[in-house]
Amino acid sequence: MSGRQGDWHLFGHDSDPVPGDWAEIQDEATRISGIADDISDQIRRLREIKDDDEILKGEYADGLRDSCGDVADDLERVHSRFETVGAELAGWWEPVQTARTKTWNALQDAEAAQQVIDTNPAPDVALPGSPPPTEGEKDDEEIRAGKVSGAGDDLGQAKTDFENAMSDYDDKAKKVADAIKDASDDDMKDSRWDKFKNWVDANAKWLKKIADVISIVVTIVAVVALFCTPAGWVLALVAAVALIGVGIRFALAASGNGSWADFALDLVGVLTLGTGKIAIMLAKGGRLASLRSIAPYAGKLARADAIANAKALFQNARWFNKPAVWLTRSNPISRWIAGRSAYTSTKLAWLTKELPDVTKLQKVLAGMDDTGAAMLKEINAIKTAFPGLTSKALDGYARSVNVAVNAGRTGAGVDAIDKILGNNDLIPNVEYPGLAPYNDAKDHFKYASGNHLG
Repeated sequence: MSGRQGDWHLFGHDSDPVPGDWAEIQDEATRISGIADDISDQIRRLREIKDDDEILKGEYADGLRDSCGDVADDLERVHSRFETVGAELAGWWEPVQTARTKTWNALQDAEAAQQVIDTNPAPDVALPGSPPPTEGEKDDEEIRAGKVSGAGDDLGQAKTDFENAMSDYDDKAKKVADAIKDASDDDMKDSRWDKFKNWVDANAKWLKKIADVISIVVTIVAVVALFCTPAGWVLALVAAVALIGVGIRFALAASGNGSWADFALDLVGVLTLGTGKIAIMLAKGGRLASLRSIAPYAGKLARADAIANAKALFQNARWFNKPAVWLTRSNPISRWIAGRSAYTSTKLAWLTKELPDVTKLQKVLAGMDDTGAAMLKEINAIKTAFPGLTSKALDGYARSVNVAVNAGRTGAGVDAIDKILGNNDLIPNVEYPGLAPYNDAKDHFKYASGNHLG
């Protein structure tokens, strides 16, 4: 039953002020009341399960009974809402029917009265010098004026009837609306998390696409780093984007639209990226300290070797060359100069030492970090060259490099395995299926939201 057509402008309305179908309201009241009855039955059954120690047995029986009680408590509030709405609608259809009947009758009376008024216009004003009206004309005018006057009274009464009907209708509508609003005014409301989860549910498809793209971009940057070192601002931007990807993965997993395994994999990538960079920064400071401690140690060894070599020159010289060798190379002053020169040059060489070059394979083995690979190569070379050296600075340097390299290895390894074994649909209309058991294992950690009302 739609809005009724008529000249509602007579009552100051552009359209039917009481739309609706009381029969549909009756049906809806019956349906909602039926839902309330069904909920009541479920509450009774849940209470029976909670209170009966024989229905549930086993290790989880107590927890299940408590859950039944919690669900029953929540359903009590839901039942109250449905019961109130059903009762209010059951009492609402009749006022709607009455208002529609009365306003329609008033409209019919108003339109009839207005038609009389419209079809009995006032006569034109007589021009000066016109003959006076005849007795018949006077009688006709009196009849016309009587009709218009009566129609005016009828129109006024119709407006009064309409206003009274609408006043009763509005009063009852407000009471019904207030009752339904009061029934829903409890603590069972959507939390901010519920609203956020609903938003994630509605946008999960494109959010997952963005997370996949971000993951691929981070992987590409790591591969590019094998051949060249990206600018610092590029790495910072990639790290920021990676954090956004981790946030999206968390939202998808927490809302039941994604896997916690995906979140963990991306988180490992970001954490290892950050850990590796921090460890490399610490390693650079440790390297400087190590070189400062190694430089004098290496210088002393070089000095000792230079002095020993000078002595050996005299000892190994032919007897007729010994005087000349002693005067130029092996006398105490010459030995001191040779030792001093070796100490100074060797110490300076260590203090200004550059990192060694590394191969592509060494970069891969170091987690795709060329700086970490070069530092690891340098540390191994130092330990080989000075097996008897003990240095706290060198130990700290080695620990920082190991953290950076292990972080890079972990991040690169985890990310590469996930890209190879996991499914993705980065390429439009092409979905890479990956390895089914691997994807199933990831989905095992997918959160499925329950129906508990909190």
